[in-house]
Amino acid sequence: MPSFPTTTHIQFGDALNVTDLGSGQIRVDGQGSVGPTGATGPQGPAGPAGTGGMVKLFDSLLGADAASIDTGAGGVAAGYACLEVRMFVRTDEASDPGQLYVRLNNDSTAIYDWQRAGGSNVTAIASTINGDTGWACLCASSSIANNWGAVTMSIPNYDNTLSWKAATWVDAYNVSSGSGRAFVRGGLYRSASAVSRIAVTCLNPAQKLRSGSRMTVWGA
Repeated sequence: MPSFPTTTHIQFGDALNVTDLGSGQIRVDGQGSVGPTGATGPQGPAGPAGTGGMVKLFDSLLGADAASIDTGAGGVAAGYACLEVRMFVRTDEASDPGQLYVRLNNDSTAIYDWQRAGGSNVTAIASTINGDTGWACLCASSSIANNWGAVTMSIPNYDNTLSWKAATWVDAYNVSSGSGRAFVRGGLYRSASAVSRIAVTCLNPAQKLRSGSRMTVWGA
């Protein structure tokens, strides 16, 4: 007697393959329907950290005329390779140029040195100052409506306590239609203290920064 396999039940959705074996015999191969989805596996390890961009440490936009924009004591966090300072400024002085000082750590002693090269309109200008009470920048005054100046400054290795601080910066603004002033500068702050505070003020204490002036400080 031929033997027959155990009877199975075919469900709707099963896939059947029928093979003719000859002599009146066939073979039926069945594949059951797909079972339910299994549970989600564990999460894989985190990928490597990406390279970081600049981190904003301070941002102040004046809503009224003020004597300065100041991060305040401890307002500049340590731990970055370089500080990047950006300023959009004008003063209430009646005639150009608006004159600014950038000071570190609330220090106005005469330990700032700087040199500049640039020009006013088409006239080349170069000068150097040793023993100043701040790093000098020029910007627009209030002599032309809606006129502003821009300053960018870099202070590398600002939080080290072994050496003086060095910086480079650019300041530029428009004097009148078709005429402007722009300078590239470099300077030293003859202090080994870590920089934890930055302020911009008018060179003349009687003058003020106009409403709308802004300073941002970034760690990079």
